Amino acid sequence: DEPVLVVGSTLVVGIALGIPWALITGPLVTQQLLTNLTQGPSLASVVLAGIVLPLVAQALMLVGPLIVYVIRRSYDEALDGFTFGVACALGFTLSTTLIEVWPELSQGLISPTTSLTYMLDVVQRGLLVPLLNASTTGVIAGAFWLNRGELRRHMSHNLFSSIPSALAIAAILQAALGVVNVLISNEVAVVMVYTLAVGLLLFWVRIAIHHMLLAEAVDVVIGDLAPCSHCHRMVPRMAFCPHCGIATRATPKSGVGRAGRVSRKGATCLLYTSPSPRDRQK
Repeated sequence: DEPVLVVGSTLVVGIALGIPWALITGPLVTQQLLTNLTQGPSLASVVLAGIVLPLVAQALMLVGPLIVYVIRRSYDEALDGFTFGVACALGFTLSTTLIEVWPELSQGLISPTTSLTYMLDVVQRGLLVPLLNASTTGVIAGAFWLNRGELRRHMSHNLFSSIPSALAIAAILQAALGVVNVLISNEVAVVMVYTLAVGLLLFWVRIAIHHMLLAEAVDVVIGDLAPCSHCHRMVPRMAFCPHCGIATRATPKSGVGRAGRVSRKGATCLLYTSPSPRDRQK
């Protein structure tokens, strides 16, 4: 439910940064991998291609959301930052991936590469890498936005939602998977490692967002009845829906559940009233 212009601009920033990054670093990484195959991996190639370049790429993916963070202070929720971080990371990944695989795409439909190799490459580039970049960038940006608004004191420095922990986990994952790409030449093994890492990362993202929403739930006042935009039941206005448990800040900002004040009389409430058991039978 974020404005299309703001989300689109962060996406465009990611695409614009990814194009020169791929053009500059692509040949360098390819040369390092060829050197590793012929002469064996060196410490310089592991540090450069496996650690430095992935960390710099992660920093570039944060440029878009940090620009919004500085110039648009009207967005003060963790999921705002998470949305902007995901958009910029996916734009960056899109442009870099297209440039990296363009030589293969230009060969046409016939290629001596085996189907298994192509399938593994598609899974890694088209699914696992976008999930990796979007998750790490989104959580880091969400942690920045979390410190912008009012927070519950005992939740403000949680391990799962603080800026240092988000930066540390993202850096460790990006560097570790970069080293895997340099040292391991077996495609099956690389995809298996990526799958395990991304699976654990998504689990961490789920917990981090959960703790961010808990930290933002500073409004403990119970308000008037309002329709929940998730379960559509008339419930008291609270930080979390007492029926389905969804956080109010995780619902659309333009929805009536965010407006929060609906008259108990009239057709508006009737539209969101759950049917009785007799009506369900009918």
